[in-house]
Amino acid sequence: MSTSKSQRLVNLVICLLSREQFISAEQIRYTVQGYEDASTQSSFERTFERDKAELEAAGVHLETGPTMDNEATPGYRIRRADVELPPLELTPRAAGVLAIVSEVWSGAARNAELTGALTKLRAGGIRPQLATPVAADPGDSRELELAADLAEFSTKNLVVTFCHTGAGELDPLPRRLEPWLVGTHEAHWYVVGYDLDRDDVRCFRLSRIAELSPVKNQTAEHPRPPVEEIQRILEESVRTFDPSIDARVWVAKGSGAELRAHSHRSTESALGGVDGEELELSSVSLVTIAELVAGAGPNARALEPPELVDAVTGTLRAALEAVR
Repeated sequence: MSTSKSQRLVNLVICLLSREQFISAEQIRYTVQGYEDASTQSSFERTFERDKAELEAAGVHLETGPTMDNEATPGYRIRRADVELPPLELTPRAAGVLAIVSEVWSGAARNAELTGALTKLRAGGIRPQLATPVAADPGDSRELELAADLAEFSTKNLVVTFCHTGAGELDPLPRRLEPWLVGTHEAHWYVVGYDLDRDDVRCFRLSRIAELSPVKNQTAEHPRPPVEEIQRILEESVRTFDPSIDARVWVAKGSGAELRAHSHRSTESALGGVDGEELELSSVSLVTIAELVAGAGPNARALEPPELVDAVTGTLRAALEAVR
């Protein structure tokens, strides 16, 4: 199988960058993959001349000089200093945004590409803080903006203030936080940090946060644990207030598409004279399913477990109070 021109050019650049001494065209012909496709010496020479011209046009200069084997034979090399980029510098917000993008960017191939990009960033001294990679739903632009801002404030070691509305609560309360890490769990965004009002480590779901802003002239003072430890705190916190459950839910016929997507089994069932299906769900988020059931109104009903029924009831009561 022949080598593409682009691959051959990459191979040539790698070869010439890796040599401190000049290497002859003949050595290049038998060293660089792609030139073996040239059937004759003249064919190789024409291809090599075109490749040199293309690299020069792209700004990659091939330095010439005598080879070690024969000073009369011209050789080639690429000086690393001529092609290396200057040190990579990103603003704290740019590094934070990249960290957030890595959480959103789903798909194995694209995740692999982004992982490589993050590796290069870390090599350049940029160390965005990431939670365990999870494909999150990028649909809520407000949460994405909050996540990016919190990542920036965390990078700058700032203290932030915001209003937080707890689950089942109606009135938001002001909180002050030293943000450590922004991450996702079960497609929801969270921030972990040191809560100055509670004098303890806390985890907050971003959908319950509003009016975020940095505190002027105040920087974080509490030591930040290793990223692995913060990730563990995030996972344990989520399990505490959003445990994984097995559930049974009824949905009306033609309704509850998202609930159906979480189910692994369904059976036809009528409820109150309305045709529908009973869904079985395993290892799902209590909060997510409660919100989906409550959001479906009369077209869905939580059946089991009791904590799901209570969560749906609490969500509906809070919504009712909010509009009174």
